[in-house]
Amino acid sequence: MWLQVTAWREATAEDYPAIQACHRRLEALAGQRLDLLPFDAPSALDWMIAEDDGEVVQFALLEKLIEFRMGGFHPEALQQMIALAPEIFRHSRAAGARYLHCCVPPEFERHIARKLLKAGLYKSRNALYAADLRSPSMRPPDLP
Repeated sequence: MWLQVTAWREATAEDYPAIQACHRRLEALAGQRLDLLPFDAPSALDWMIAEDDGEVVQFALLEKLIEFRMGGFHPEALQQMIALAPEIFRHSRAAGARYLHCCVPPEFERHIARKLLKAGLYKSRNALYAADLRSPSMRPPDLP
């Protein structure tokens, strides 16, 4: 039976234990530990919760992160960029981000994967979904 959610609202620090309890239920269902940052983490922009009859049944978090992009065809320039990875990571941490994402089109993954691993990135097991906030439909122009 689905719960009737009464309201979404901005979460407060007092809601964090209920957020943690909701998160633990997710971990049990997933059969593994999942990432949950502290309520007051510098990368947290906004926490929200949904309540049903006073019980937190869902939470959401807006977190700032860095998306790294680059392009070109010059092997030496690419190697130099890989060497700059520690500096890029330092700048990203200083900006308050916990994660740096590097989205690679599938057509190029075979050519760049080892270089990204060498730079200190790893291939996430999470699927990536995106919203193009510049577009009224929130989809890139080439998608329906």
